[in-house]
Amino acid sequence: MLKSEIITQRCIYQKKSPRCDLQHAWWTACLVSLLFVMGGFSWLYFFWQPLSALQWMLQCAVINVYVLWLLWTGLEKNRSRQDGVLHHAFGVANWLTIGRGFLIAALGGFLFQEPPGSVSETRWLIWVPGAIYIIAALMDYLDGYLARAMRSETQLGEWLDTQIDALGLLVAPILAIAHDRLPFYYISVGLAYYIFQLGLWYRKKNNLPIIEIKPHPAKRMIAGFQMGLGAVALLPMLPVPAMAVAATI
Repeated sequence: MLKSEIITQRCIYQKKSPRCDLQHAWWTACLVSLLFVMGGFSWLYFFWQPLSALQWMLQCAVINVYVLWLLWTGLEKNRSRQDGVLHHAFGVANWLTIGRGFLIAALGGFLFQEPPGSVSETRWLIWVPGAIYIIAALMDYLDGYLARAMRSETQLGEWLDTQIDALGLLVAPILAIAHDRLPFYYISVGLAYYIFQLGLWYRKKNNLPIIEIKPHPAKRMIAGFQMGLGAVALLPMLPVPAMAVAATI
C-alpha cells in the first residue's frame, strides 16, 4: 500500500492529527499551484503568442509538480528545530518558500523558446523573467527572516529552502544562457548541487563514509551573489561582455 493511502486511512480515524492536517495543507498547495498556472497561462495568452503561452503552461506545470513532490516527501520534516514536535500547519515562512518554488516554476516556463517580448508590441515582456526571479530572491530573504522572527523555524523550512534555492540556481542560469546573457560554462553553478547530491547517493549506496558539512558563514552570501547575478542577467540592462566577466568572477 502506498504511503499516501496509509496516511489517508489514518486521517479517517485521527481527524486532528498533525499528519492529516499537513496532508490537507498539501492539497491546498496543489490547488494554489493549479490556480497559479492557469492564471499565468491566461495572462500570457492575452499578451504573448498563444503557442508560447501553452508551452509556458506545460513546462511550468511540470516544475510545479516537482515542487509539490518535494513538499509531500518533506511533510514529516515539518518539526520544530528546538523540540522536534511535528507542527499541524506549514506556517507563513514555509508558505513563502512554497510560493517561491511556484515562481521558479513560472521562470522555467520560459525555457526552450524565444525570449518573451520579441514582438514589438509586447517588448515590455522581456522584463518579466528577471522580475520573477528578483521577487523570488526577495522572498528567499523574507521567509528566513519571518521564520526567525516568529520562532517558527522547522526542519522542513530549512530543507525546502535549500531545495528551492538549488532549483532556482539551476533554472535561472539555464534561461540566461539560452538567451545569450551568460556564458555556457556558468551552467556549472546550477549543476553543482545536484552533482554533489549524486555523489552522496553513490557513497551511501556503496556504504562509504560521509562526513557532515559544517555550516559556513559565507554560504548564504555566496548564494546571494549567485541569485543577484542571475537576476541581473535576466534583465536587459548590462551588456553581454560585462555579464561574462561577472559570471567568470
